Amino acid sequence: MQSPINPSNQYRAPKVITYGIKEKHHFQGRKIFGIVFVLMFFAAVVSGIYYWQTTSNLPAVINLPSHKDPTQNWKTYSNSDYGFSFTYPQTYVSTPINFMSLKGQTVLLNLTYTEAHANFRLIAEDKFNLSDIQKRFAPTGVTKAPASMTFGQNIFYYYGPGGGGVSYPDQYFFNLNGKLLIFIFDGPYDNDKTPSPAAKQTEGQILATLQVASTASDTTSTDLPVYTDSRYGFEFSYASNLMYRHTTGPNGDMDIQEFYDPVTNATQFSFYINALGLDLSGGCRPTTSLRNISGIVMNKDVYCDGQISYKFSGNSADLIFLDPNTLTDKEFENLMKTFKWTR
Repeated sequence: MQSPINPSNQYRAPKVITYGIKEKHHFQGRKIFGIVFVLMFFAAVVSGIYYWQTTSNLPAVINLPSHKDPTQNWKTYSNSDYGFSFTYPQTYVSTPINFMSLKGQTVLLNLTYTEAHANFRLIAEDKFNLSDIQKRFAPTGVTKAPASMTFGQNIFYYYGPGGGGVSYPDQYFFNLNGKLLIFIFDGPYDNDKTPSPAAKQTEGQILATLQVASTASDTTSTDLPVYTDSRYGFEFSYASNLMYRHTTGPNGDMDIQEFYDPVTNATQFSFYINALGLDLSGGCRPTTSLRNISGIVMNKDVYCDGQISYKFSGNSADLIFLDPNTLTDKEFENLMKTFKWTR
């Protein structure tokens, strides 16, 4: 007898096993992740090498020290009578004036730096006159005018060491609206007859701080130096920043005084003496007669060898003043108006 047919015993399709396919998908994911990781690592290495090569060629950063003004904590000296001020190091202290000043001088300041054996004096005189400075203050053996030096915004005239085996202080002369300021730096001396290089550097720093008040009075004609000639008996005033020198002309047969600027060495004006009464009408053409403040008549020549000139006659000599076109007509005329005969 046959068993009844059981539906469960009917033919069934074989079961598909997917285990291998699932494992394959996991393996491919890990492989892709590994490739991406390797590529990122390689990119990082390449980037690091590039960064190192580019930054290694850059200059090293140097932290420079900040600039400090050496005069920042210095003391200040002010003089309201003369209208100026400057600063100086704390190491200098005021000391009593225990020396005799020359006639016409006023000692404004006397400072001492005891440890360095240095002294700094400031002296004032009524008139600034470079020719007079050369005569009175030039060191031994020095025949030239003081050298012009600029510190800050101001021009000073300097005398240093001279001849012999003695020490010479550094002297700086300043034109303060027609008055004379003398800055004298005496030491320290390091086996030399002039202050040491470090001392000279400090001198320049002090002078660079000089400030002149804008309200200080301007130079007037009464403040100007006077040139006097005792041979022929005359005098006149001239600008205090000028010096004069004697020449004899190109042929050595003339008596000429040139007034020049020692900074540029340029002649501002000159005069020569015609004591022989030579006829100068060929070179000069007098056109105008002017009377100066002393009542003296001067003949103005608009052309005299190509130069503006003034002629004064008297005392057996003619004086011919020439302006080589460096002064204005008004400046030259005002200068000539100070001329007068003294005998």
